[in-house]
Amino acid sequence: MRKQFVSMQTLINRNKQEILTNKKEIARIERLIDDKHNQKLSTKTKY
Repeated sequence: MRKQFVSMQTLINRNKQEILTNKKEIARIERLIDDKHNQKLSTKTKY
C-alpha cells in the first residue's frame, strides 16, 4: 500500500509540474477563476 501511495504522489507531483510549466494552461485556469469570481460578485450585488 505504501509503494502504491508513493507512486500516486509521484504522478500527482509530475502532473502538477507539467501544468505549472504550461503557461497557456495557467492563463486558462486563471481566466476560469476570474470568471467564477466575477459571477459571484455580480450575483451578490443584484438585489
